Amino acid sequence: MSRFVKLALALFVGTMTVIALQAAPAFASTAAGHKSAGHKAAIVGELGVDGGAYPGGFRPTAGTVEVEFNSLPLVLVRAVGKSGKFTIKLSPGSYTVSGCGPDGSGNQCSQAQDIHLASGQVDDIQLVWAHLP
Repeated sequence: MSRFVKLALALFVGTMTVIALQAAPAFASTAAGHKSAGHKAAIVGELGVDGGAYPGGFRPTAGTVEVEFNSLPLVLVRAVGKSGKFTIKLSPGSYTVSGCGPDGSGNQCSQAQDIHLASGQVDDIQLVWAHLP
């Protein structure tokens, strides 16, 4: 396979991945089985680490939040800035949510949380991807 064909194939796969991630919320809100697809719900919260030197406690960090759709074979990944705050609008339904540390953190992630969102519900969560001594 020539370098040109490999490059074209890589660009195509990358573009399709971006399109799929951008379409995930729209697809989820119109998917069959969501009786109230027009009524939005959301997950809001903070991502960070817990513990550390005095005074310890929760400290927000950058990283990613992953939302697995329990009714579809789909995972939505959202980047989170250093404030650690995130808001993800979703359709009512059941999801599994986890948070992972930034690049260079050794791929550490929080425990997965099962979330069930009703129409109009906003669920406030905290995702701790590392517990510091």
